[in-house]
Amino acid sequence: LLITHDMAVVSQFCDRVYVMYTGAVVEQGSTAQVMLDPQHPYTRGLLSGLPEQVAPGAPLLTIPGQVPNLAHLPGGCTFRERCPQAMAMCAQRPPLHSINAGEQRKSACWLAAPESAQ
Repeated sequence: LLITHDMAVVSQFCDRVYVMYTGAVVEQGSTAQVMLDPQHPYTRGLLSGLPEQVAPGAPLLTIPGQVPNLAHLPGGCTFRERCPQAMAMCAQRPPLHSINAGEQRKSACWLAAPESAQ
């Protein structure tokens, strides 16, 4: 078990990854799949902050906004206030649903939900 925000370390040492935001899993799958094709906007934000994603000397990218108060989490998707792709449906908390059952890939985002759930 490795707990870190350093996705570069995760890519080197882990076979599977569970991305958490505000204490809940928002994406899970094989490390290679999650790194190559992140499905949750928070995962995309973490990966965009890697040094290799910017030109040498340029500032690292960050996720705008602040983490909500963990003692008083908002209803719905807890990432929606920081999410560049938030939509009305995000007022409801998305379930952690399968993206690719064969690979045990899951995401808790309406953008990655099966068509029947949207």
